Amino acid sequence: MFHSRVVQAYVVPVGVYLSISIAGGYGTGREVVEFYTRHGAYGGLYGLALTAVGIAVLTALTFEFARQVRAYDYRTFFRALIGPFWIAFEILYFCLLLLVLGVVGSAAGAMIAEHTVIPEKVGLLIMLGTVAVLIFYGRELVEKVMVFLALFLYGAFLFYFVVVFPGSWEQIALELGKSSPPLQTDWILSASKFTLYSSAAAVFALFATRGIRTRTEALVSGALCGIFLMLPGLFFHVSFLGALPEVITQKVPIHWMITNLDNDVLLPVYLLAMLGTFLGTGSGFIQALNERLDGWSMERLGRVLSPAAHSGVAIGGLLVSALFGQLGIIMLIARGYGTIAWGFLLVYVLPVLFIATYKIFLNKPTETTG
Repeated sequence: MFHSRVVQAYVVPVGVYLSISIAGGYGTGREVVEFYTRHGAYGGLYGLALTAVGIAVLTALTFEFARQVRAYDYRTFFRALIGPFWIAFEILYFCLLLLVLGVVGSAAGAMIAEHTVIPEKVGLLIMLGTVAVLIFYGRELVEKVMVFLALFLYGAFLFYFVVVFPGSWEQIALELGKSSPPLQTDWILSASKFTLYSSAAAVFALFATRGIRTRTEALVSGALCGIFLMLPGLFFHVSFLGALPEVITQKVPIHWMITNLDNDVLLPVYLLAMLGTFLGTGSGFIQALNERLDGWSMERLGRVLSPAAHSGVAIGGLLVSALFGQLGIIMLIARGYGTIAWGFLLVYVLPVLFIATYKIFLNKPTETTG
């Protein structure tokens, strides 16, 4: 199944991209509140649409430029895109790795401790070990696990919406009815920040784009990433409208919404989804780092790093991220994501929009082999 053209060109790149992005974008629900729902019903909807278009365009251009220059790790990609300034992206990458994994790990660990007999630190160590094992067995296993995780997460989010909507639709309809299109433009700034830091996941997913062979495949696959990434955001935003204004102040809004429902199935499903988001995002970020280190090792030593070294990188990175998460989820999301977004604008978004686009469309569509 994983060797068919459709799977390699579309399912694997999109699945890996979603697995990397969903945790940082929706793992707690705080991200949707911070960047969309707090701007009102229509401000949030407009923002979600703007982000979907922005991510679709940037990811499509990224995948096509990577295909042309055969770049399957972020170091090779940025050396081809901005030359010696590529190191600036690596600095931002480490900041984002600490930020995203800190947020997700903190939320997942706290919920494991709250709903099971497993202490928070023990639960976190179990997840760290699982990521390390996945990384040890290599890229192909990571890709397969991340695709299945993306499917499971999508199913969990759909289940959440189906459970929440029947009891909230009247309040949601009332909120939509009394709201009007926003007169201010602050929703544009918030949506742009989310777009800037989320779009960078395309570079982390490059290891999964080796099966893309044509320009059409690259552009369609990238566009699908934008569409499918923002659909869960739409589900959550609409569901949150039925819980205004209390939901705005919640540390982990999705968990708060679920615990207020009389449903014995949804909470376990969400807890599994949270573990899945940590596993998918952790594996994706660490695999991207190992791909970069393998490229450096091939240049200097003529060989890639050993599986044990890959696992060591995973454990080290995730432990540091866990410590970083102690700063607090709300502060990390509100300040960290907003600040790092401007760095990605300068180092990634503008170069892709102008330099990559110029280089892409100077050349005729080509086929690559392998």
